[in-house]
Amino acid sequence: MGSAKETSKDSATSTTDKGGVKKPADKKTKSGTSRAPGRADTTATSSASRRRTPQRQKPQKIKSDELNPVWWVPTMVTLMVVGLIWLVVCYLTQTDYPIPGISSWNLVVGFAAIMVGFLMTTRWR
Repeated sequence: MGSAKETSKDSATSTTDKGGVKKPADKKTKSGTSRAPGRADTTATSSASRRRTPQRQKPQKIKSDELNPVWWVPTMVTLMVVGLIWLVVCYLTQTDYPIPGISSWNLVVGFAAIMVGFLMTTRWR
């Protein structure tokens, strides 16, 4: 039937299983190693072909990114400055002024104005 030449040629490109059915031989890669059929050759690919450029996504507007009303910053600064002036006047007049009848509570009023102004800065966008 077949000569020895044909058998050696066929054995180089295919293999025979137990049932006598011929299967194609494993393919050789450029590096000389065999790989299974259907699997990608990862050794021959360059690093440039594996790089993927990231797709830019449009920033989504979040409700918390909304700006403050126009009166927010002037009110915030005014409260802090008025509180500072209130404390300075209170210390210079030995707690008699800005409100003469409340004495030491003038300090509380000044610090409260400064704290409200400071708390407003945490919400400033």
